[in-house]
Amino acid sequence: MERMEEIKGFIIYTQDQPKEPKPATEEAQDSVVNMGAQNNEIIEKFKDKTLKDFVPSFILAQFEHDKSMEYADFDQCVDEYFS
Repeated sequence: MERMEEIKGFIIYTQDQPKEPKPATEEAQDSVVNMGAQNNEIIEKFKDKTLKDFVPSFILAQFEHDKSMEYADFDQCVDEYFS
């Protein structure tokens, strides 16, 4: 893997049942408004998902039955996992 120029990344997750939104407090609404557009996209992308792990290059056998998201760049994969 050290010699690979482009290392793909995968985020492994499980799909959760959609939850009914709770009424937000005024303070929570203000914090959502102040978040950037990129953060809102990440929140929507991972809504109702429980992230399990991230892996480079290929999906390990232990995760072959789980769902995954593929990234062209492992750095982006790690950034979104920890976001």
